[in-house]
Amino acid sequence: MKRFFGSALVIGLLSTAGLARAEEDAAEPTPDGSPEPLQLMRLGELEVNLEAQLQLQGALVGSESQLANGDPADASGFRIKRARLGVSGNIIETIEYSLIFSFVDQEKWGGRDMDQAALEDLDSVLHEAVIGWQPLDEIGLVAGSGKLPFSRGQLDSSASLLLIERPRSVEEMAPDRRLGLALTGGFWDKRIQYTGGIFNSTPGFFRGENSGGLSLDGGNCGDEADEDEQCFAGLVAGRLEFHPLGVMPESQSDFQRSDPLLRVGADVFWDSAPASEELAVSADLGFQWMGISLLGEFLWMKREPSSTIMKDTDYTTSIERNGWYVQLGYMLDPEWLGGYRLELAFRFEQYDDNHAAEYQDEGDQRLITGGLNAHFLDGHMKLQVNYIHRQQLHGKAVEDDALVGLVQWRL
Repeated sequence: MKRFFGSALVIGLLSTAGLARAEEDAAEPTPDGSPEPLQLMRLGELEVNLEAQLQLQGALVGSESQLANGDPADASGFRIKRARLGVSGNIIETIEYSLIFSFVDQEKWGGRDMDQAALEDLDSVLHEAVIGWQPLDEIGLVAGSGKLPFSRGQLDSSASLLLIERPRSVEEMAPDRRLGLALTGGFWDKRIQYTGGIFNSTPGFFRGENSGGLSLDGGNCGDEADEDEQCFAGLVAGRLEFHPLGVMPESQSDFQRSDPLLRVGADVFWDSAPASEELAVSADLGFQWMGISLLGEFLWMKREPSSTIMKDTDYTTSIERNGWYVQLGYMLDPEWLGGYRLELAFRFEQYDDNHAAEYQDEGDQRLITGGLNAHFLDGHMKLQVNYIHRQQLHGKAVEDDALVGLVQWRL
């Protein structure tokens, strides 16, 4: 089967290369590789831009692959990975907004389709709703449901990922969007950046209630809490970044073959929910230079059951996870290839799903991913081909290697 995967990978790479030819007069890419915004309306300072993202995936997967275990698909075939549509822009010069709807999203819904996800959780259709006020570079306020300031691998947009899948440790330990309020800003020409805020403990847009929103009400401490006990329920997160050589674009690829750029980041979140309490930290290092893009990150998380929860819940034992990854990309110079814009990509990662468990070695994984990316149409289109090898470090080997191709279109 691996021989078949290898042959298919070569065919996929050659096909991808054939579609990557850029036009002779193509515009220079933006620093993060995104296309220029499509403006629907401008009235004074009010600006409305259309945003769209569509990702179509095809995969050949092993016989034991499962989406629930972090594999790209349950079975070989085609699927829509993401489909999003919305608007963004400025209300006035200092106030920005973003309103995005998601019709298919593997990260949020796993293997469920839109109808099933919407029936189970009406929040799923609304992907992002954020409004930000930035009167000064040094301080601003962001309200709504956006990404938590935690984990560089999670903060990077799905449209600009070097590889098709996020690292396994990021998927398992970094929460997605939360509804809340955050302070953000930067100093020294934004070479020092910070974000910190307070958020609902649960995902979604309408869940500010006793099952895990944001509260100082003793009812959120659990069923056995004293009547007068005051306990905090919510999530607090913060991140600090340092860019000593100049601000690095928010992209995992070096589109502009830049001068040396370095980014050092660290973050933390603490989540106090009725059933459990969770603490997580991560640290990351990024480097870009002359088409080379390097990103490494370490994540650690510990979840403890609440002392007041009922004994028949899912959180009766402690969970301690950790993981790390290093990924490397290289954007070939288009002048070398007569206008082609191709990128090589590689990642090595290791993940421990529960160091505190009695059988702590079970579930430990090592993943190696390699691939080729093709960027064209001034950032509107991207093709990716990845081969993913997953190795179980202990216990029974699992047949879940995968060859994955992705076509992305975005505005």
